Amino acid sequence: MNRRTYLGALAASGAGMLAGCSALGGAQPDRTSGERRLQYDENSVGSNARNPATVEAYLDSMASTYGSMGVYGEAGADPEGDLPIGGLWTQPLEHGSGVVSNHALVLHRLPTAPDGTPAAALWLWSAIDPSAAEDATVERIETHVDLPGDGAEMGIYDPGGDRRSGQVDAYTVGTARKDVEGLSASMPLPAGRVEHDPDRTQVGDAGGYAPLWRGSHDGAVGLLATCEVRWPPSTDQHLTWSMAAETTGT
Repeated sequence: MNRRTYLGALAASGAGMLAGCSALGGAQPDRTSGERRLQYDENSVGSNARNPATVEAYLDSMASTYGSMGVYGEAGADPEGDLPIGGLWTQPLEHGSGVVSNHALVLHRLPTAPDGTPAAALWLWSAIDPSAAEDATVERIETHVDLPGDGAEMGIYDPGGDRRSGQVDAYTVGTARKDVEGLSASMPLPAGRVEHDPDRTQVGDAGGYAPLWRGSHDGAVGLLATCEVRWPPSTDQHLTWSMAAETTGT
């Protein structure tokens, strides 16, 4: 399994852990999940941070693979707004029968917050196309950022409410800082609904954000969300990033 990492303001710490689980009986979904622990501060630089072309290559590759469901949705590799990328982590998950889900966390640098704390916008993206396996469907996609309670705070997040196919064809997410030009992109919603897990979402210290898509679809599905984090100056921080997808027929 290949992992591509580009770090600007961040450094990844620890290996990703993957876990697969096959449900018993009938067409119950098969769940595959992963988890990464990421370490960061405002000055840290990762070993692969020297070549921004690594980021561009990944964004172009996902736009080519998923079309309007790539990392920046309908905007392709060039979203609206201009926030510099400080880091990119990627995680593919194998689901069997040639089906792979792709997941990315992009850190966009924000200016220092009005209270003097460093800040960043985390761009969360997942996508899967189950059509590589005959009669396969995707049932659920989720991603989660969890802060450990060492001074970092979860800020505003988007989407914050339900988005349902049939009511909308696509949904738009964006950063919300009013003192800086934002970042926004739209993601098609061919089926199902986008929401967040309230039990794993909380603003403030030791907060978290857990957006998800659920439904049943035999074509490509993407999940797009963003949230803001702030942390005390001159401190080493870490967060846990997890991701999962559930499929049938794989």
